[in-house]
Amino acid sequence: MDVKGTDRGISAATTSLNNSGDFSLILHKNCDVPTSYLESVANTKRFLERYAGDDIFRAKCENNPQAAVIEYNINVDPIEIRELWDISFSRQSTDEHRPTVAVARFRSFCEEKIAHRDTLRTRKCEPDQPAFQSWRRRQIARMWGSFAPAKVLAIIHSPVSFELNIGCSIGCWFCGVNVAKLRSSSQYTTENVLLWNELLTKMIQLIGPSVAQGFCYWATDPLDNPDYKKFIADFHTITGRCP
Repeated sequence: MDVKGTDRGISAATTSLNNSGDFSLILHKNCDVPTSYLESVANTKRFLERYAGDDIFRAKCENNPQAAVIEYNINVDPIEIRELWDISFSRQSTDEHRPTVAVARFRSFCEEKIAHRDTLRTRKCEPDQPAFQSWRRRQIARMWGSFAPAKVLAIIHSPVSFELNIGCSIGCWFCGVNVAKLRSSSQYTTENVLLWNELLTKMIQLIGPSVAQGFCYWATDPLDNPDYKKFIADFHTITGRCP
């Protein structure tokens, strides 16, 4: 196993929506959210992902959106969420326009995810070890001189990643680390379990609880490892969080 080495919160608009009682924060196992609310957000997300990635579905939506969602068994009213996918409709929106409940709920969810991402970058991924903390802050500052703001803000700068494989079976065209072909994987043997648990414990002692925000892959595909679920179960037990 190889080791590599300003929370903005929810926006004012989303806070206002949440305070109204009609909108909920749904991350972090919030059990108070009604199933119908979760289904609304999930089905909207499913529709938008299909619309973005499937040329045939997109063409059918532009011709007859109601028939398209029935054919693809997506339980959403495409007219109710039209401003999320129809560019011509979005351009017609005015300052007086009020989004439908389904649209507002989905946007609230998106802003919640962005706020969570920002919290990870600014607080939860910050290591306790002073030298490592300074190094990480320099890397974040360096990015501001090299990338567009949206790119910089999209990266949480996780403090650590653990490779459970050597190489990758996929070889994505966009891979930025020139990873070699899959050669082997760490097996969940008694010896490796002892090493894994000791490694996680020592990393927490070294850099603090931010280890919980780490990854169990980087230049590999995690599911290349047949024991991946067992390794991340240990990760959860020791750090309190799934990687």
